[in-house]
Amino acid sequence: MARSSTAVSTGDAATVITIEQALDAAGFGPFQMKLFVLCGLGWSADVGEIRLIGFLLDGHTLEFELSPSEKWVLSAIFFVGMFLGAWLWGIVADRCGRKHAFTATCCLTFTFGSGSALANSATALAMCRFAVGLGLGGNLA
Repeated sequence: MARSSTAVSTGDAATVITIEQALDAAGFGPFQMKLFVLCGLGWSADVGEIRLIGFLLDGHTLEFELSPSEKWVLSAIFFVGMFLGAWLWGIVADRCGRKHAFTATCCLTFTFGSGSALANSATALAMCRFAVGLGLGGNLA
């Protein structure tokens, strides 16, 4: 594997280490394992949400008697939420930290994903799916 030419200065002009050396010095311990598992579970749930759209849309169409244009809007609003969520949560993460933004997006996705199952109208379902899109956009960005 080729070494990166990027170097990190430690403050002393005479001491320069590569990124690989810095990562090797940091190691892989319990914190990194916890982070790996939590992020993996969050991203797995996000992928599950995205995959469910195709399966659930036909059921929603029958349940709420949606026209083809309403069916299109219901699927599109989720992706509009993802687009806006990536932009919004990027700003939040820069200002408040990645940990807080990631936790908030996971909570948002879980809360409104559960709310989608309880929606009793097409409007409530669309609002919940938009909010889920906001959470997923930030989580996957």
